[in-house]
Amino acid sequence: MSTLTDRIIEGKVTIPSIPIIVQKVNALLQDENAGIGEIGRLIAQDAPMATKVLRIVNSAHYGLRERIISLEHASAVLGTRVLRNIVMQAGVIERFDHVHEEAGFRLQTLWRHSILCGQVAQSLRTISGAGLELSADEFYTCGLLHDLGQVVLMENMPERYPLVMHCVRMRKVTVHEAEQKILGFTHAEIGARVAHRWGLPEGVVSAIQYHHGPDDEIEADPCVGLVALANEVSRDLLEGDVERAIGRLTPELSSALGIPEARFESEVNSAAETMHEIEV
Repeated sequence: MSTLTDRIIEGKVTIPSIPIIVQKVNALLQDENAGIGEIGRLIAQDAPMATKVLRIVNSAHYGLRERIISLEHASAVLGTRVLRNIVMQAGVIERFDHVHEEAGFRLQTLWRHSILCGQVAQSLRTISGAGLELSADEFYTCGLLHDLGQVVLMENMPERYPLVMHCVRMRKVTVHEAEQKILGFTHAEIGARVAHRWGLPEGVVSAIQYHHGPDDEIEADPCVGLVALANEVSRDLLEGDVERAIGRLTPELSSALGIPEARFESEVNSAAETMHEIEV
């Protein structure tokens, strides 16, 4: 994170604090004396949040054979770290549900892409033989939060950020290219600052900051490379182009990330089949 960029951002963007429910769940996870049921009971104290979490738990992505009706049961079946990611998803979406939408900026679309990116990144981590420093759950967090900077920018710049979306439509450029031109910084840089403030691992911060490049960062860090790949795959799938998504894994990427091409194709096809049941 450059000093120049810090000076440009300072005074223009307020980096949000971590949602309280996520903070509390993280604290319980770090408490060696906390039992597995305590996280479920904590979430259950917030009835609207509990409802959202249970809806996500019972979605097709988790493929549970029986319907989960309590958060204590969810903790036991899925594990606390998976439940933490679900709480993160529900908490972040709730935190920003007031953000104004504009032409080219739809929260529902952004969240679906982000959740799918998290799912794809997580699944690719499970088949990677590259010895990556981040766990599958941490890769889910990378995907979930990789575009959060866009939402933060719309919240902070409700009059200026729509100009970015207008530039994307009129000039046929990418969002981060339009942001750099109009704002002088990008959503990836803002997202990295959010991740840093929330105390997420440096590997997560880097993956969010560099998921659009530059290429040397993607090539130098396989964690960044995997999240960048998951981002492209998720975008292709939501545009209905499974073949293009499968083609994203070049022989060079396959070698660098330790992902066999046949297993990659299988994971992409699986994501394409279940993405329509993503809960936002």
